[in-house]
Formats: sequence, C-alpha cells, structure tokens
Amino acid sequence: LSAVNKKFIRFDTAEELYDFSRDVSFIEQFTTFDTQTQRFVLNQNINQDLVTALMSLNYVLGQDIDYAVMESRSFDPIGYDFTYKGVTYTNHFTGTFNGQGFEIANLYVSGYQRINLTDATGEPFDVPLSVYYAMFNLVSQNPNASNPSETGVIRNLGLINPNLEILQLNDDLDKLANVAGENNGTIDHVYVIDNRQSVTEAGIRYRVGNTPIIFSAAGIVHTNNGNLSNVYFSSKVVVNGNFINKFVLEPIAYEN
Repeated sequence: LSAVNKKFIRFDTAEELYDFSRDVSFIEQFTTFDTQTQRFVLNQNINQDLVTALMSLNYVLGQDIDYAVMESRSFDPIGYDFTYKGVTYTNHFTGTFNGQGFEIANLYVSGYQRINLTDATGEPFDVPLSVYYAMFNLVSQNPNASNPSETGVIRNLGLINPNLEILQLNDDLDKLANVAGENNGTIDHVYVIDNRQSVTEAGIRYRVGNTPIIFSAAGIVHTNNGNLSNVYFSSKVVVNGNFINKFVLEPIAYEN
C-alpha cells in the first residue's frame, strides 16, 4: 500500500469497480459461505486493517463505465458499521472517489444476501452490515490525515440508471439512497439521472411486503452531516412505484 499512497488508482472498466467493491467488502473478506445453510457466516480472527487502508486511498474514473457488462456480478456497497454478538465492526470510506466528470451507467448494487450477516448457529437471524443501503454506505473524514477536510470525498461523478434492489425485508435496514447513506465528509458535483420512463421501472426497489414500518429514502444522500454541494437528482421517482407507499422521500437529502 505504501507504493500507492498519495497516488491515484484509476478505474477504466466495470471489472475494476467490481474488484474494488469486493476487496473492501465485509462479506467477501470476513465471512465464508455455508453451503448447507446457504448463508454467509463470520470467520474468526478478523483483521480489518487492510480494508481500512484500501478505503483510505484515492480513486478516479478514467472514462465512462457501463456496469451492465458485469451481468449478475454485483457491486457491494462501500462501508459497514454494525454490532454482532457484542462486537462492533466498522469501516467507513475515508479516501477520495473522483469521477473526473465521467459517468457510471447501470450500476448494479448487491442485494440482501451480500449486505446481511447471518448467524447459522441456533435460531438464525440476520444483521445488516449497515442501516444504510447505497453505493457508499458510509463516507467520513479521516481524523489521522494531514488534512482531514480532503478525505472522505466523492466528487465529479454521475450515476445513470443505477440499480439498487433488496428482495427481502429487514426491519433494521431502513435508510436508502443512490450515492451515499451517511455523509460525514464531502459530496460535491455529483448527480443521479434515472431516465427510465415508467415509475415501476425507475427508482430504488425494496420488497417490503405488508410491514407496517415506514422507510426513508433520498435521491443522493440519506443523512448528510458533512458538506453537500452542486448536486442534482433527475427521475420520475426516488423509490420504485411498486413500493413507494412504504416510504417517506426527499430528492436530494432525507436528513441534512
């Protein structure tokens, strides 16, 4: 990692975006898939230092990327923060992601199985890796950096027709957005355009069933505690029309 410190890592392909998401994914790095129960279960002796380091680096896009070529290989949301059996596991994105004016089209964000941890012993229960569901779940400044204000940054990026879909309900997973779940850093010159014409095709999808719970969602960032500037959202809906009655919505930020 010392070789790339203070340098820029460039993504030119959907494959490289996919690899980055898996390199920092809690599910990918710290769990194993139990073929008998068909669930991801926690490994022992977790060392999160490498993931922390990877999420503190500087990334840029080198060109427009169409993620549709990845087909079923989904992009795991960046960042996690949860408590499991009395132990807290947390890693926020503290680096920079500069789109350089380029766009990511048809980003396919991972669904339920890859954003929840399951206890396969005794009575099974699911723990979401974050209460947020977005491309970047958690964006924060790095207090140990020489200039913290230049960390935890997403800028100069466009998302076109992003695909966020959860097919199973979890009461604790209730805050949705396209770009960021919780921003404690900087989001600047970022936009989302969903040009799908039908309200049952556009928007974030969450199969919530008949639950009485009301969820919340936003077009850009769900909870903004940091700097949010020069952003816009263009779509017929924030949440897919089939599920919109279970949501309270804002086009830019739900909480600011």
